[in-house]
Amino acid sequence: MRSEAAVRWLVLAGVVPGLLACELGETFVPPGQSFLLVHAVLHPVAFPVTGLPFLLERTWDGVRYVWQTGPPYSFGEPIVTGGGSPEIRATVEVTTPSGEVLRAAEPNATNPESCCAGMYFVPIAGSALVAGGTYELRIQTSSGEVLTARATMPAMPTVMVQPAGVFDRSRDTLRISWAPVAHAAAYELVISNPYRDVTAFTESSTVHLTGALRNTGAEGFPNAFLPGFEQRVSVYAVDSNYYDYYRSSNGGTGRGLVNRITGGLGVFGAKAPVLHRVVQVVAPFTRPVEGTYRYFGTVEDSIRTLITGLTLYIESPAAKTGVTEALSGAYRARPRALAPLFFDTAGAFLGRKWGDSLELAFLSQHRITDTMEVFKARVIGDTIVGRYRQRLGTWRFLKN
Repeated sequence: MRSEAAVRWLVLAGVVPGLLACELGETFVPPGQSFLLVHAVLHPVAFPVTGLPFLLERTWDGVRYVWQTGPPYSFGEPIVTGGGSPEIRATVEVTTPSGEVLRAAEPNATNPESCCAGMYFVPIAGSALVAGGTYELRIQTSSGEVLTARATMPAMPTVMVQPAGVFDRSRDTLRISWAPVAHAAAYELVISNPYRDVTAFTESSTVHLTGALRNTGAEGFPNAFLPGFEQRVSVYAVDSNYYDYYRSSNGGTGRGLVNRITGGLGVFGAKAPVLHRVVQVVAPFTRPVEGTYRYFGTVEDSIRTLITGLTLYIESPAAKTGVTEALSGAYRARPRALAPLFFDTAGAFLGRKWGDSLELAFLSQHRITDTMEVFKARVIGDTIVGRYRQRLGTWRFLKN
């Protein structure tokens, strides 16, 4: 029903839960028909130049083949590169609580070769949103179709930024609480994760998270918390449109998709940040290969090495001998002046181990979609010996 393009773009923008599916119950889309589909969320994040982004496209009709070989997915061109069908040349207007009508800009209309087909930008600063205020959306396509919706903005409390801390996933429980937020239908919990953010809804103002939590939105249900990673835990207050649409998208209501858009499908909702907390995830070392390592080599090579040290964990042990094991951990790199500009000076990695062989992918900003370098190596006693994919030479790391 929805375009994967919209899902991926909104996940990256931080305004959509990670677990999304398309289970239609009370909302039925007949085959061969295409409907307007809007993804629009009011949230108090400042976009002083472009305004708040809305996505407008058409649902898949079961006739046109959309998954064609083409350019890789682009954050700046989410619908087209995701195989979707953007709706262009539409008039998109938002009426504020004071009655002011704001018309969205459409970059693609002035320069179709530039970017952003199906993206519209409403000229409103996040700081100008009115807590408890009702906003009205009206969209009219070039063919005369009309889509309307209403959303109420939750209160926007001062965001709590809780102190960072160490979280041992083998024994700790992360306890988070906040004051209730006016005009909020529920709260969205988001845990950053390199595979896919972990999301859940709650009507309570307290949550307890254990290290055994699984990421049900990613293939294979990997752990939500990964040793070696700094992971951000956030709470958002959301309105009833956002709450009902996204929790029903994964079949959570038992009623099928709850859609409050007139003349189309999708969501026009609102959310406000409540709390952010960053935890450094660790775990005990229980296997011989686990531990901290430092670079070991000649003075000449030490000047050229990318990684100066790493902390390695068996993230998911194999159930039996001979099966590949998942790795995770943290790395330290040379200062940026001595390393490629794209390389972070510290961060996390994911990898795999089979027998005495390792493969580590060093990530930028803890994102699996941005691999900066790959290191293939062997474990020889207390030493890891290997080669980078993009650099000549053999590099050694000695266990502390």
